[in-house]
Amino acid sequence: MCDLGYMYQVGQGVEEDKPRSAFWYEKSAKLGYLHSIRDIGLCYLKGEGVPKDYGKAVDYFRTASKNNYSHATMDLVHCFIKGIGAEMNEGTIVEYLNLALRQDRERTMRDIISNHIDVGELIKNGSIKFVHQNSITEVTEQNSFDGLMIVIPEVEHVDPNCFYSSDIRKIFVEKDNPFYSSAGGVLFSKDGRVLVRYPPHSPDSSYVVPEQVEEIGPHAFQNCRNLKNVILGPKIRRIRDSAFDDCKLMESINLPDGLLLIGDWAFHGCDSIRRIQIGKNVSSIGKYAFGSCVSLTSIDVDSGNYSYSSMDGDLYDKSLQILIQYAIGKKQRSFTVPDSVR
Repeated sequence: MCDLGYMYQVGQGVEEDKPRSAFWYEKSAKLGYLHSIRDIGLCYLKGEGVPKDYGKAVDYFRTASKNNYSHATMDLVHCFIKGIGAEMNEGTIVEYLNLALRQDRERTMRDIISNHIDVGELIKNGSIKFVHQNSITEVTEQNSFDGLMIVIPEVEHVDPNCFYSSDIRKIFVEKDNPFYSSAGGVLFSKDGRVLVRYPPHSPDSSYVVPEQVEEIGPHAFQNCRNLKNVILGPKIRRIRDSAFDDCKLMESINLPDGLLLIGDWAFHGCDSIRRIQIGKNVSSIGKYAFGSCVSLTSIDVDSGNYSYSSMDGDLYDKSLQILIQYAIGKKQRSFTVPDSVR
């Protein structure tokens, strides 16, 4: 019955019908199904398929909350904060927040942050204070917990550099944020074309970049401690500054044929990479892009590239007049600069 309610609510397999959706939710709720108890409460809260009735909404939320359903407990908190169906009472709000934390800590912490509740004030002093943020420039208790970063709808800017020494393992973006999205715990632009930040403390050793991604943003993988292999999709055109800087364990990465730009310090400090292959379309390589790559023994450039070339595994401009990067992982004890180098 709950499934029928959902199908009529969103028009899945049937024509959308809010009153019929509410009918099935309420019928299922009367049989004691917790999900439906909360869902019919939301119907009364929003006036979807039934007349808006805040009192009934709160009653349904209370019933689900008493049966250990954290979603409904946080619905009650929302009602108390807004004074919907119940008077605003700080003590009651704190009581229900603590209950929700016991029921489902991760979900509740997300909701606390999304509701602009000061985490430190709640946890340390048991009181309610509201804070507002529209940017993330450092990792704090107000935007993260237990290795999870929360990007609320109001955040317009996330500084990818602020993750460098953090313990973030996963990034979650609220679906209503107009600037960012997340998938698999990774931060993307809203349209998914720019990979903004991979969590530096993710336990995964390999990662396949989604096919729709066109750009690896600045600092996107910087200091990712466990990554060994990254597979880039065919649409990648730009790898921005410090994108893979200090990925000490990364052993391999493919640079797709369509790649146009490699930014400053892009692969700096990638101590385990042994070989880099640069395609024919790369027209810009930033300073120190492959600096301090102590295992790098070969930088190979496609012969069709109009801007760069390679000789004996080292990177030059096309005319061989500028030595851009010596592959410092080579074991030779001496090196003779070619006569063409100016």
